[in-house]
Amino acid sequence: MKRLANIKLHDHYEFTSVQSTYDIVDQFCTARVTIYAMVDSNNAVDINDSEVSFLLNDKRCKYNGFKDLYISLYSEYDFHIWCDECIKAGENAVRRKYSKHNTTVKGQNII
Repeated sequence: MKRLANIKLHDHYEFTSVQSTYDIVDQFCTARVTIYAMVDSNNAVDINDSEVSFLLNDKRCKYNGFKDLYISLYSEYDFHIWCDECIKAGENAVRRKYSKHNTTVKGQNII
């Protein structure tokens, strides 16, 4: 068997697994959004997954029951748009938290 002469580290990356949960409250209900992400040593965020649950009067609802209620009041299209907006808000909050440099344009965060 050949003996190893040298072992040199060629590259090294470290990632931190992050799970962040945000409550997005409006007049109708609360969407509890959980974002799963990896953050590297440069604070670059890679979002892996997300999930949404719903609360009415501070009580957790069954997902399908809430979805059916929302669709009966508004529409299925509106439900999907609203869920996507809640998830994007959670993703943006995670990115802002780990961003080294928040860039602003006219006083508003663009990250």
